[in-house]
Amino acid sequence: APTRAGLRGPGGLQGRPPREIDALTSEGFELQASGTPNVLTLSAVLRNRSAHVVGYPAMELSLTDSAGALIVRKVIPPDLYVVDAATIEAGLAARTERPLRLALQHDGLQPTGFAVALFYP
Repeated sequence: APTRAGLRGPGGLQGRPPREIDALTSEGFELQASGTPNVLTLSAVLRNRSAHVVGYPAMELSLTDSAGALIVRKVIPPDLYVVDAATIEAGLAARTERPLRLALQHDGLQPTGFAVALFYP
């Protein structure tokens, strides 16, 4: 049975929370220039809509130019947006949300659009 800390396997050993991408939504994504040169700030809310804990996903960020052409694609694993390993291991609790805020360094990119996709590697 799911627990707050994940799933318990045979002998009471803790396993990883299930990977259920359909239970997750990402909302309010914003990508803005920060006050620091060559740094963009990504902010969003990750929401678990299910009645049980689920594993944290990776995110794929695609930056595009004004013509819609891909400039760069970056994979953001959970350890870049969740501060500690214990929280990642525990997973995202049922019917909760987690605000995300990341500083992303770049080499003078000037994207005009972006897309974010959640996935499990």
